[in-house]
Amino acid sequence: MMIAVSIFQSTLKRIPMAFYYLIADILYLIGYRLFGYRRAVVQKNLKAAFPERTDEALLSIEKKFYRHLSDYLVETTAMSRLTAHELKKRFQFNNLELLHEYYKKHKNIILASGHQSNWEWMALLPLYVGQEAKAVYRKQSSPFADEVIYANRSKFGMELLQDKDLLPYLKHQDNKHPQLLYMLCDQRPSESKKPTILEFMHQPVAAFQGLNFISRMFDYEVIYVDIRKTARGKYEVTFKALQPSAEESVVECFFKQLERSIEAQPHTYLWSHNRWKNPPATPLAQKKNQAAKGIPLFRLDQLEIA
Repeated sequence: MMIAVSIFQSTLKRIPMAFYYLIADILYLIGYRLFGYRRAVVQKNLKAAFPERTDEALLSIEKKFYRHLSDYLVETTAMSRLTAHELKKRFQFNNLELLHEYYKKHKNIILASGHQSNWEWMALLPLYVGQEAKAVYRKQSSPFADEVIYANRSKFGMELLQDKDLLPYLKHQDNKHPQLLYMLCDQRPSESKKPTILEFMHQPVAAFQGLNFISRMFDYEVIYVDIRKTARGKYEVTFKALQPSAEESVVECFFKQLERSIEAQPHTYLWSHNRWKNPPATPLAQKKNQAAKGIPLFRLDQLEIA
């Protein structure tokens, strides 16, 4: 399998970046114009997320989303050919001093991100921080895809930690050095994970409670990762410390911040993902139901992260 991955990556390195965006234009025409890839899901999600917007405005977001999705796909593939120097010109960090400040204070950090813009290029982060950086990920069912994704995400020194190994890692982590974890935190959990329910883009959604548990039980500061697309193939990252109010959890604070990012740049969110499938009961109804049954709102066995 490694030989196949090596051949695949060697082939990609011969292709100039401009050609990738030509491929993206073709993908847009085929995926959106010809086959309408997941178009019903995208339209349903956009209409529910932006009920105040006109059909014309929603159609504009829809078209821009498919163009961005095509760019994202080729940019992810192009990671095999991009050098650190090339990627640094395309993916820039605005306020790394926030991370450095926490590091000096010996603070553990979770970098919490959503499926916004190009989250894969966050693999560049280890070149900018003076500490080990780990990304939590789920192993792919396809061995070939898993090898390619692993190679891309670890290319610049990011250590990958499988989601199933997260809890053992946290229990036995090296407390002599501050830890830095990067996580995608907006996935839809299964019912077996006993999720919390909250409002996200005007709709009730199930959410992992991992941020709540890790921040409370393992003393981690949570920093939101705001990734904005500034031009085709160019992005900027701004880090924002999450400071939930007394009435909200860290997870709720994360989703509110993600909403702000989506409102600012709606076409770069992953609308083709069926995030709002099978909507749960409202947050208030869930809490009342749990209280009536004597079920605690937070439990250690709910720590799984997707």
